[in-house]
Amino acid sequence: NSHDHAKATADYLLSNETAREGLLKSIREDFPLQALLSGEESMALGDLSADKGTLKAIFGTDDFSEIQQNLTIVGDSIVYKVKGTGEEIPISTIASRPDGIGYGTNWKLEMKLHPDLAKKLEEQRDKGK
Repeated sequence: NSHDHAKATADYLLSNETAREGLLKSIREDFPLQALLSGEESMALGDLSADKGTLKAIFGTDDFSEIQQNLTIVGDSIVYKVKGTGEEIPISTIASRPDGIGYGTNWKLEMKLHPDLAKKLEEQRDKGK
């Protein structure tokens, strides 16, 4: 039953316009992309790096407000739509799960690096070699 409820929760968050806008607002406010683009932080993902220079090369900008305005959800992914070209860069997958199977009503959203962004990070890494 918990697994069915987790799927129904994710479906609702991604299909209901009001819930979807709230989710996007939360992602825009809390997603660490801003700290990465400002150079405040960098993120090592195995042998990949998500740092200011790498992300600027991928997104075509390091202006977080521009990126923030172009984040959307497509299917079960957070996607950045490149202004001008319309290219879509999936950033993260979204999954919903209960806070432990059968442990009440708390739910968590899990965001994981999207394989397409990992591939773009690899391409940038390989360009630097």
